[in-house]
Amino acid sequence: MDEFIAWFWMVSYWHWLALAVGLIALEVLAPTTYFLWPGVAAGVTGAIVWVAPNTDWRLQILLFAVLSLIVVLSWNRWQKKHMPVDETPDLNSRANRYLGRRITLEAALVNGRGRARIDDGWWQVVAEDGASIDAGITVEVVDHDGATLLVRANSEVK
Repeated sequence: MDEFIAWFWMVSYWHWLALAVGLIALEVLAPTTYFLWPGVAAGVTGAIVWVAPNTDWRLQILLFAVLSLIVVLSWNRWQKKHMPVDETPDLNSRANRYLGRRITLEAALVNGRGRARIDDGWWQVVAEDGASIDAGITVEVVDHDGATLLVRANSEVK
């Protein structure tokens, strides 16, 4: 254990720069930002130790920890503030994209249940009031339950 502590007394700026390069190399292999910002903090710590080489190893580790925390929190705050607006919020929920859409039934809904063709696919549809609806009637999608669309026959819709 004494050799381990003695090694810390010999830490120089090269060790911090090597840690910075290693963490940034890990970032390249694991494309997240988990290793990037501690790598930047290690590089800054190495630069400070290069300028002040007699800095105690405990202070160096504390400086690295504080810089890592500051850089990570600053990045998270900046990223939340500058997050791009999602242009397709319903990308993984196709049924949400059909809300409010008017479709003409190709087949009748019997006892309020059936299916309808929308774009290039067939969807299970259920009438809002459970009534039968004849083929050729235009309905409006008002809600969905998973992959089943809830429709309303609208007399105004033609």
